[in-house]
Amino acid sequence: MAPSPEQQRFINIALKYFDFLVKDFGFTATPETVCGVGLSFTKDAHALKVSLGWYKGEVDFEFEVLLENSVFRPYISRRFRLGEIVNLIDPNAITKALSERPLLPRWVLSAEDAHSVLQHDAMLVQIFCLPVLNGDFDVLEAITWARRREQGKTEEERYGKFGQGTIKGPTN
Repeated sequence: MAPSPEQQRFINIALKYFDFLVKDFGFTATPETVCGVGLSFTKDAHALKVSLGWYKGEVDFEFEVLLENSVFRPYISRRFRLGEIVNLIDPNAITKALSERPLLPRWVLSAEDAHSVLQHDAMLVQIFCLPVLNGDFDVLEAITWARRREQGKTEEERYGKFGQGTIKGPTN
């Protein structure tokens, strides 16, 4: 299905900000319109897919490892959000990046709304994700192992005993 004019504008804006993936890293860009609209950038040599999409007012960005090995196994998530990667590399980076970025729209309702979001995500990728783009998956492996450790915990270990958490409910 061909993208609508608004979807095509989003694709063009995304290509503008993420053209470095094609030019500098050898990824292949492919427009996607199955669910919403987006772009995927694939590099078979590194078994990596970078996807961004616009659906229901949000722009999503993720990395997907396409290989299978002892870490990246079938039925285990091999998708990683940009924020996960940035947070692992520098836990203060998201706070700093959020404080420095221009005010973004709460919802991305038009392709024009996507400009600042895509520009900001492209900046984060260029600062924090260069090793991943070059095929070094150490950060993604660390996230996978952390997820597995978290899955092995009981709910009490994860959240504490009921009623002893730090989040307070409404008071009368």
